[in-house]
Amino acid sequence: MKTKLIIAVALVLLIGASSAALLTYYAKITGTATIAQSITVDGENWDEEITYDITGVGGETFTHGPFTLRNNANVPTYVKFTTTTKFESSTIHDSVTTTYYSKINLENKDVDWKILSEDDVSGELIFNIVGNTFNWKLTAQGLQTTTNYVLIYYADFEDRYTKWGGNNLGAYIATITTDTAGAIDTSGSTNLGINLPTSPDWNMNDATDYFTLDDYSMRRGAKVWLVPASDYNTGEKKLTAWNPTTYLFETNLITYNDNDEVTFGLWMPALSEFKFWIQDEFNIASKPGTYTITTTVIPT
Repeated sequence: MKTKLIIAVALVLLIGASSAALLTYYAKITGTATIAQSITVDGENWDEEITYDITGVGGETFTHGPFTLRNNANVPTYVKFTTTTKFESSTIHDSVTTTYYSKINLENKDVDWKILSEDDVSGELIFNIVGNTFNWKLTAQGLQTTTNYVLIYYADFEDRYTKWGGNNLGAYIATITTDTAGAIDTSGSTNLGINLPTSPDWNMNDATDYFTLDDYSMRRGAKVWLVPASDYNTGEKKLTAWNPTTYLFETNLITYNDNDEVTFGLWMPALSEFKFWIQDEFNIASKPGTYTITTTVIPT
């Protein structure tokens, strides 16, 4: 018995010595990541609230902004806007209507796509960035008098200089007639049924960079133009002639989320930013008191 016990102990010691001679790993690689927030509003982080005050009466509309929405990441993403309203301590849904909108200038340009800033030909487009319909307000001056113009979403092909027309997908938005002074001051609502931009528009592609090309704050997005109706086929959503000296072009790209579409939200291209405003419209029958209106920009 004593001899067998000694042999057993010796075997255990040999096995232990053999295991101790094996590597448990070949290398250990450890990285430390410090992550900054990708989407910011006015440069603030998620835990830093942006506040404003309203003093008025029921039936009035209040506008706040501009706020700057920026995608700091190298990849595009989608965001959603949600708004909750509380009257004192109760959540309400029918007293305040909140909309989110942006605006761009429209300008005539030379053959090198530079703005002709020394004349009086220009326009401004105000539009909602989220909604069931594309709601817009257009003002312009210096155009042809008593002439029909069309407001369009011009979607480029990859080779946009040889294959032009803007119908990749593109959209017709509205027809507007200038007054006897060549001016426009009107608004409308159009059920586009698509987001702006929408694939296969080449201006959504990673290869496009309008920050470098035209010093836009939106590197990618949708182009909105105002062109004479005689140069455009509304059925085909296509330019049929090219008379650029009579057009008003975008001075920044835009993005719009059609809520009727099954989408992820408002498309935000990489390394881009735009300004937006929040508008709160109070019902004429709103109770007097304190309302807290909170708009949250959330990831999708």
